[in-house]
Amino acid sequence: MTPIDILNAAKSKTVSHVWFSDYRAMYIELGKLTPPKRNNPQGEVTVYAGFHWQGDIKKPHGTEILGAEILSIEVQSNSELLVGFSNGIRLLTGVEGDEPEWSVTVQDRAHLSAVKGRLHVEPAKS
Repeated sequence: MTPIDILNAAKSKTVSHVWFSDYRAMYIELGKLTPPKRNNPQGEVTVYAGFHWQGDIKKPHGTEILGAEILSIEVQSNSELLVGFSNGIRLLTGVEGDEPEWSVTVQDRAHLSAVKGRLHVEPAKS
């Protein structure tokens, strides 16, 4: 899959589940959910935003975006990820040091992130 394929896989999907790990790191599960392997179900696509993101989404449940559709998702020139939701909320990821803090994973297919300012695609981990 190419970066465009991965980003397009997230477009038009509905936010099914939102969960937070340490501090502010957030996982947005899109589309049909599979049963949890540990604590949280997994969507068809997962958007991860690290600690330094901006947007009107609040812990612990992210209810502001539940049920919203992804209208746009794009990588900015500074390697940050910008996500637009159907309810008008926008999410902008941040950068820690020199590295962007985000990823988009299409379950069982591919994982997109930015490494040293360049988009990086790797096969999904089984």
